[in-house]
Order: sequence, then C-alpha cells, then structure tokens
Amino acid sequence: MPHFRNYFVAMLTTLAVGLPTVAFAQRPCPPCRNYCPPRWNCPPSHQDNWKAAPSHDEPAPAPEIDDNAPPSPDAPPSPDAPQQPQTPQQAPPSFNPSTPQASTAATSPQATAPGMIGDFFGTGGSYSIIGGSPFQGPNPASAGGNVGRQKTAENTSPIPRDRVFLNYSLFHDTALNENPAAIGGGRDGAMVNRFTPGFEKTFHNGDMSFEMRMPFAATIDNTYNASGINDTGDFQWGDLTIFLKSLLYNTNTVAYSAGLGFSFPTSDGFEATVGADTVSVDSNAIHALPFMAALYTPNDQFYAQTYLQFDFDLNGNDVVINGVSSGRINDAAAMFFSVGAGYWIYQDLYGGGRIRGIAPTAELHWNRNLGSTDYVTDGGANTVGNADSVDLIDVVLGVNVLVGDSSIVTAGYGFPMISNDHQFEGEFRLSLNYLFGPQSRQTVSQF
Repeated sequence: MPHFRNYFVAMLTTLAVGLPTVAFAQRPCPPCRNYCPPRWNCPPSHQDNWKAAPSHDEPAPAPEIDDNAPPSPDAPPSPDAPQQPQTPQQAPPSFNPSTPQASTAATSPQATAPGMIGDFFGTGGSYSIIGGSPFQGPNPASAGGNVGRQKTAENTSPIPRDRVFLNYSLFHDTALNENPAAIGGGRDGAMVNRFTPGFEKTFHNGDMSFEMRMPFAATIDNTYNASGINDTGDFQWGDLTIFLKSLLYNTNTVAYSAGLGFSFPTSDGFEATVGADTVSVDSNAIHALPFMAALYTPNDQFYAQTYLQFDFDLNGNDVVINGVSSGRINDAAAMFFSVGAGYWIYQDLYGGGRIRGIAPTAELHWNRNLGSTDYVTDGGANTVGNADSVDLIDVVLGVNVLVGDSSIVTAGYGFPMISNDHQFEGEFRLSLNYLFGPQSRQTVSQF
C-alpha cells in the first residue's frame, strides 16, 4: 500500500502544478484575439504591428504598387542603371542537432534544460548500545546531522549557470529516531522540513562555476535520552556545502562536466544519555564530493541527464564516552548515481506570456555505501554508530515551469522503490531558481 500511495501523491503533485499552468499559459494572439493552444506560433510577437500581420485564417494582402514611388532598395535594378559590384550573400546560420558544433555554456541550447530535482536525505538510523541498552537513533557518523547531507544532483544542471535558488524538502516518516531493521514492519518516524538557500556563479567565460549551499531545517533535537526525543521541531543548521564545476565538452546536443565539492561541519553534534552513561559525538568531519555529469538534448524539447558522485569522509567525528575521548567514528564512503529525463510539452520562449515552458520529468536515484559502517566502543556497555549499510533506489516524479525569461519553479515527489534501508517514506520537493547573466532564458532562446 505505501507504494500505491506514493505513486498517487507523485502524480497528484505533477497534475496539480502542470494542469493549471497549461491553462494559464494559453494567451491571446494579437491578430485574431483568440486564445491559442500551447505551441501555436502566433504570427507576430508582442513587439510587432499586429494590424499589419496576417491572421490565422486568411493570407496577408498583396502589397500595392505605386508607379510614382521611388524605387525600393530591394527592387531589381533597371537595365539602364549603372552596374554596381555585388558582394556574395551568406546564408544565415542554422541549427542542426545532428551536427556537433563547439559552443560555450552561455550560448549552448543545453542551458535551457532544467536541473535534476533530487531525492536524498542522507542521514539514516543506527542501532547503538548505550548503558548496556539498545538505543535507536540517527547515525552519528553521517554528514549533515539531523538536517541531512547534500549531494550534487539536488536542483543542479551539468551546465554551469548564474543563479540564486531556494530548495524546500518535506521528508515524511524519517529513520532518525527508529531502528533501520524495523523499517519493513512500519514506523512513525520524525518529519523534517529542510530549506536550502544558495547561489551559483560562473567564471572563465561561463565554462566553470562556484556553488554554495547552506541548509537548515526544523528537525528533531540532537540531544536524546532514554525516554525518547525531546523536541521534534528544533531549528538546526546543516553542513555548509560548496561545489566547483567545469564544463569539459559541449556541443549542440551533448555536454559533459565534472567537479569537486566539499561539505564543512557546521551542523550540530550528537548527544545521548541513558542512565549514568553519556555519549557525545562532535561534528568534525569534512567530506570530499567528486562528481561527473552529462546532459543530452537531441532536440529543443527532450532532455536527459545523469550524475555520478562519490562521498568520502576525510577525518571523521570525535567520540566522547562518559567524559573520556574514545576515538573517531568515520562515515562510510558512498556512491550516488542519478538519471533523469523530461520533455517540454509547452514552449513559448519568444512570446510575451508569463508562462514560457512546462516540462514534466522523471528521475531514478541509486544511493549506496561502498564500505562497512564504522563504530566506536569503550570496551564495556557503550557502542556508538552501529548503523546499517545503505543501498536504496528512489523514484522522483515532477514538473518544471519556466516563468518569464529567467525563473524556474519545480515541484516533485520522491519515494523509495526498492530498499529495506530507505530513510523516509515520502518526500515533497519545491525549488525556485532565478537565472541571471548570460545564462538567462532570454539569451539562450536564440537557439
């Protein structure tokens, strides 16, 4: 039943955003004053003189000829007129998707493709032993604390862009306060509302970019005791995350990029008290996030993209048990593979309407650990960080709406498809992007 519910919510989210937007996107054409369906190419644009333009139903009248009017510059010369040397005319450039052509990020048609929506929470559960008793809580070795970690394929395009953005994620029924082994039997985990503002700025002629994200969330308190969680709506900062991206190869149909990211420990640590025993885990770990990405646009409507990213804990988190330093706990190395595709069912890049494009999209995300999880023990009644290995597949369905020349609104719903290790039962995502500079839609629409 949970899978049928998730499919229903995902489709409802897509339709609730897409259908009203399609209706709103229909705009009156100036010459005929009728509401045109999507993708109707109205003869004039809003800058043209619509009175002189032909209507949809009748051809434009033939121009009248005045014998006394001076000759037009475009008229053929008379036989008696002196001959002037003529320069050869060049055909205007045309776009042929099957012909590879070198271009920059600022002028490539791939710049019109929306970014990946994303799926990840990144903080699963663990089954520690504190004071000799089993303790169900979050994985203290995971990056981002109770806010969750960031990965590259979260509202990002393989193409470098100038933009500011805000990502919102509502994670339902997370594994922060539950035993991962009990997920198959159902649970009532905590709900997390996460916000991620950030920006991306290009340099080196638009072929490279620097991106920064600073997530925060209303999530569970990072301090626990034997009676359970003290607060399920605590405000916490996540890990500050940056990415450097470089466009390696770009034609009119294919683009490849690669880069390196880092997350820095700005999130809160972990502390649990059971009886007379207290365990605390500081937030110290810096994570390296190398990635590769590709984008494929065979025409001006279909697009597909893929990401491959790794996550390496460089130094781990310090563990203190009953006031005594007991070592460091390291997060397991991880691999994230994402693939997604979408289709512009409506485009009006040249028109004057508010809605310029609508593109439903579907994504598949595979997240897994590459090594065993770590733990620290004092040799007695306390063992910290005994988390299960993560190997999960998430599905995301959504819709992208291009508003005006440079704003993109994205809504989607994600859910785990195949896994006993999933970190949430369902997730709603909403992303707002404002593009500026050479990557604005008004610039790239020349293709």
